[in-house]
Amino acid sequence: MVIAVIGGLIAFAILSQTSTFGTATEAFTSRFESANEAEGGLQGVFLDRFLGGLIGAITNSTNLPFFGLGLGMGTNVGSMLLSGKMEFLISEGEWGRVIGEIGPLMGMAVIFIRLALTLKITLVSYKSMTRGNLLPWMLLSFGLINIAQGGWAQPTSLGFCTLIGGLILASLRVEKKS
Repeated sequence: MVIAVIGGLIAFAILSQTSTFGTATEAFTSRFESANEAEGGLQGVFLDRFLGGLIGAITNSTNLPFFGLGLGMGTNVGSMLLSGKMEFLISEGEWGRVIGEIGPLMGMAVIFIRLALTLKITLVSYKSMTRGNLLPWMLLSFGLINIAQGGWAQPTSLGFCTLIGGLILASLRVEKKS
């Protein structure tokens, strides 16, 4: 494993000297910094993008029926069948759609179950990383948001959430030495 890390660092050092790599890195860094400034920094990105979806879903749920508006109503197919055009009938965000479809009580339960699952997977992945198993932590780097807030209305997106969650859980499994 140490040889692979050293090899990766050497490859990175060599590639970083090429003009193509430098241009791509500069473009990515510039885009990242400008987007971060436009969103209001870390606080704006975290509060508005991540927690703002939950807060907005809760504040907009006051006029919803207790059992919601019906499963599937917030999906593209549901909107096409109900209104004849593709539009957001309930909410553009995943958490707002869940609360709108199944009601405030059940919707919040689903959201908190997803958040609890994400927290549990994060903690177990961290413990696994401290024992030398880096794979769960690396997979968590892009699977965390997908599991917590990824869209389940579209089958492809639901498939990716399920796939990355399953891969993370499978990577946590340690083979017993005989």
